[in-house]
Amino acid sequence: MKGIKLLSKTLFISLVALVFVSSIQAMSILPPDEIANPAALFGQDHSYTVTFRGNGEAVVNLRVLFTNTDEGNNLSQLSYRVPGVDPQDIVAYQVIREPNCIRYAETKTFDISDSRDYIAPNCIEYDEPDYSNVYWYGKTSYKKAIVAFDVDTITITVPKQIEQGKSGSLLLYYRSQGYTKKGAFDTYEYKFESLKTEDPIKNLQIGVTTDSDLKLKNADAAVQYRNDGEFASMQGMMADSKVGVSNAQFDQYYQQIGSGQIIESATYLQPLDSFTMEGAYADSSWKLNGKNILIGTVVIVVLIIIFGYVIYRLVKYLKKRHTDRHSPPSDKNMGSPSQRVVPGMTFLWMVVGSFISSILAAGYTIFIFMFGTYLNSWYYSEFNMLIMLFLIIVSFGIYPLFIFGSAIFIGIKRGLWWGVGTFALTLMWLVIYLFVLFGFMMLSRSSQSYPRPVPYMMGTQDSGVYMEKSAE
Repeated sequence: MKGIKLLSKTLFISLVALVFVSSIQAMSILPPDEIANPAALFGQDHSYTVTFRGNGEAVVNLRVLFTNTDEGNNLSQLSYRVPGVDPQDIVAYQVIREPNCIRYAETKTFDISDSRDYIAPNCIEYDEPDYSNVYWYGKTSYKKAIVAFDVDTITITVPKQIEQGKSGSLLLYYRSQGYTKKGAFDTYEYKFESLKTEDPIKNLQIGVTTDSDLKLKNADAAVQYRNDGEFASMQGMMADSKVGVSNAQFDQYYQQIGSGQIIESATYLQPLDSFTMEGAYADSSWKLNGKNILIGTVVIVVLIIIFGYVIYRLVKYLKKRHTDRHSPPSDKNMGSPSQRVVPGMTFLWMVVGSFISSILAAGYTIFIFMFGTYLNSWYYSEFNMLIMLFLIIVSFGIYPLFIFGSAIFIGIKRGLWWGVGTFALTLMWLVIYLFVLFGFMMLSRSSQSYPRPVPYMMGTQDSGVYMEKSAE
């Protein structure tokens, strides 16, 4: 009886404790009463297109979306810090969109015989312009803003003030030589750091591209703009225009900012944080991979020297051993007792023959790859598939000839096991080529990082992107 009472008390106390702990856990996950920085919910959106040129110059195009979160005050100025470079030819435009009418006043019905002119109905309700939508089908104008640069800060005074709680957009253009430096093999290495602002940046995207005659490292493919030649010309219009504009070309330029051959993005940057992109470009692909080619060549040469030295020592040792025994081997039967001592010259011919076979097989493989790429990229015809099938059929005869040719020849001349050894060495050479190719691919692959979005709450930030905060 006492045991039952004790068990009941224990269960009751455990149940009360469980309810208490659950309530504490539920309270602990409740959201805070207010966000430490309400402006984070309306942070700015930055989109860059950075064009690098053959003289090392960078042309920066920036599209900014922002919201006025200052209670009771209109927004007339925006400031941005330019880290590490001296910008030139700074130009800014405010993007002004006219509101669209969403409700019209009732109109009178006229008789069809009435010859009076048609009178458009009055609009009684307008929709606020949506600057978050890049593709705006209403009327958009671009008004020249006043720009001032002091030390490292660009201050933009917009021609039309933004009321509290409303949003706006602006375009910023400038050039700079400070983002690049000369690298090895006549390449340019760039390091672009985004502008810093005292507001949080909700979304940031950077697109990097080059002039058409340059190659960008780790770029998957060239970007084909909807109107490819107009983007560069519009950049010139940004610098030369003295007044505001409103035309379709400027709309296309505005929409394409953020595109590039390489695109990276980040989310929820804290005030005065920046995002950095690094890379290289040159006027030819081999210059971009010159370092990897040099490293691969040195490694291959060192391996060949080491392998050649080992073969030299082995051949010398086998010759000496063969001379000491005074028992000339038979060239026809490798398995006979008189051939227990391996002749050095035969081993040398086996190594050379296997190396030649592997080079021929690898070279033919490269030829097939390059020929197929050329056929598909530069010359399209209904006979392409037939040509490739014919090439595959021919390859069934060429590959055995290259791979087994030396092994069969040495096997006939020196014996069966010499042929088997030659074939094994041929496979070994091919495996070495495969490892070298794989190593080169690993060295030249893109080292892009993909930042994970982290909510900007309670003044904390834990982001996987490279950020740098300026010293206050």
